Amino acid sequence: DISFGGWGLEDDESLVRHALDRGVTHFDTAPDYADGRSETTIGRALAGDRQRVTLATKVAAPSGATRDEIMTALEQSLRRLGTDYVDVYFNHAVNKLPRIRNPEWLEFVARAKQQGKIRASGMSGHGGKLARCVDAAIDDGATDVFLLAHNYANEPSFRGLAQRIQDKFTGGFDFVAYQPELPRLLSRAREAGLGVMVMKTRRGARYNDL
Repeated sequence: DISFGGWGLEDDESLVRHALDRGVTHFDTAPDYADGRSETTIGRALAGDRQRVTLATKVAAPSGATRDEIMTALEQSLRRLGTDYVDVYFNHAVNKLPRIRNPEWLEFVARAKQQGKIRASGMSGHGGKLARCVDAAIDDGATDVFLLAHNYANEPSFRGLAQRIQDKFTGGFDFVAYQPELPRLLSRAREAGLGVMVMKTRRGARYNDL
């Protein structure tokens, strides 16, 4: 139910072990988290316990990326993690349709699965155009798992003029945008038998007295 997000992790292996010892078995990271140190630290901390956990990492594959370039990025992540496969490999921070529909990405996914380097393909995101990307990914049938920003701000009672204005002017940026369509998309994903994980669940509420 609760996973370990590695965005802020740098060199503290004891933090990873602390989570593992208390029952956390899913660890999420990316090569751009702490310039690769997050992956390296998770890999070192979980050495010898690979079969107890699931690992996810990511690649920010642009629409023009080739399958070989993406494979190189994956192999670099595998070396940092000290493993020969990851359970989920996400196309990271997707906010534009051409990225998730890049034929080279789809070819990479097929090849990496066939080689046993990834078990599932994913899409992560929280930008202003996330909804259309999720819809497309479900329709295309090439995405197994989503990692999406979801929190109280997506509920109807929190949708107002300020949110609409913000979305209008910042919809093209990759930031934690309001996602009023996300409840519908979560239902679509579930009906399609796809996995969903959520992030940004508090939306900074702790820091804003909410």
